[in-house]
Amino acid sequence: MSTSINSLATDVGNKAAKGANSDITSLAGITTPLSKTQGGTGSNSPFGTAADTFCQGNDSRLNTVAGKTGGQITSIVDVTGNVSVRRRTAAEPSSGTALTGFPIESIHNIAGVDRAIASLVGNYTWGQTNAFGTFNVALYNAQGGFVRGASYTFDGGGSATAPGQWVNNADERIKTNIQRITDPLDKMMQLRGVSWDRLDGYAGGLGFIAQDVQKVFPGSVYEGQNRTLTDGTVVEGVLGVDTSGVAAALHHEAILALMSRIDDLEKQIDILHSGS
Repeated sequence: MSTSINSLATDVGNKAAKGANSDITSLAGITTPLSKTQGGTGSNSPFGTAADTFCQGNDSRLNTVAGKTGGQITSIVDVTGNVSVRRRTAAEPSSGTALTGFPIESIHNIAGVDRAIASLVGNYTWGQTNAFGTFNVALYNAQGGFVRGASYTFDGGGSATAPGQWVNNADERIKTNIQRITDPLDKMMQLRGVSWDRLDGYAGGLGFIAQDVQKVFPGSVYEGQNRTLTDGTVVEGVLGVDTSGVAAALHHEAILALMSRIDDLEKQIDILHSGS
């Protein structure tokens, strides 16, 4: 038996001498790791965090992208959890410094040129009492030249502004059950035009009260989310109003009703004048 084992060891050593690594002439006497030129690692402890070391399959670093510097992903990325795009600074800036976070962007690129871009960005000027976010859209030509674009601002006070107009769909082709507002003057009397201060910390304003509108035009009042007041009280299902729609339609019909009354009065005056 011992003769057979010795013969096998000799054969294995001879086969190693005939392999691709010609610098290995025999397996006999190998007590250290093979060098990298010999196809090995050159290390007794090949796993670690330093250069020339490996990650094991259960290495916790494989569970995160922390420390990576980026690159291009060419397929869908499905994230379960929050996604943050964060710009970091080491210290507070001086008053008046404009701060802008990294944008979240949606871009269509054609032949290496970004042509259609939409982005959402957080902005703040250090020292002010309000921050705001901007939603930006832009179109570029094939040479990368700016064609058209705009920025829509949503501030921390709850207001939104646009460089153009907020436009509502008004096409008759997408509507049904179109009816003129009846008794517009009576309905006008049921609505109060008021000013107000807010109980939730936001800026005051002007307009209608939702509960007033709900009595006259219930379809123009919408229930939203809960709102917490500054004293901690929670108001459930805060009501919102289509103010522009109610005001435009009601005021228009009320003016027409007044014009009709004026016409009737003018006719009566003419009759009185002719009788004198």
